[in-house]
Amino acid sequence: MPFSPTSNYTIEIVGKKDNVCEYKTMVGDVNESMKTQCRIPMEMMNIDRLGHLFWSEKAPGKEDVAKTQQQLDMQYCMQY
Repeated sequence: MPFSPTSNYTIEIVGKKDNVCEYKTMVGDVNESMKTQCRIPMEMMNIDRLGHLFWSEKAPGKEDVAKTQQQLDMQYCMQY
């Protein structure tokens, strides 16, 4: 999906293995990009995690959701 006039946001669901959901995200264009790979335990995959992929926790009143999702990012995701 378009992220800005010159870049896109892509989510690739790799799959489920050993009770872990693996997915990758990428923001960028053909010249430069930021990529993230996450391996989140299935019990932590919920509507808040899905919303996090689309920045829904930026809405007012979602500060606790944002904090939890950022902690999951630090624990289960890596940039490459």
